[in-house]
Amino acid sequence: MTNTEQFVLRAIAKATGKDCPTKIDTSEALNIVSLDSVSLIMELEREFHTDILDEDALHFTTMQMLVDHLKADSNVIATELGTVG
Repeated sequence: MTNTEQFVLRAIAKATGKDCPTKIDTSEALNIVSLDSVSLIMELEREFHTDILDEDALHFTTMQMLVDHLKADSNVIATELGTVG
């Protein structure tokens, strides 16, 4: 599991107040209420030095979709490699 995936799991747990999932589920719905969703997106933006557009965030229905979006972002790749502040 990559650092990005591990951080996403911890951020989901923090935003929802639930136990941290042990793996990225490719099909399980996020089931996050809107206020928790905003908190999650802000946490991910801070950690990975990126901006997630509201329009994009609305389409994240699974953990895998969220991780895939982050992995496609060059700032996140740089953070994963330790080359960003």
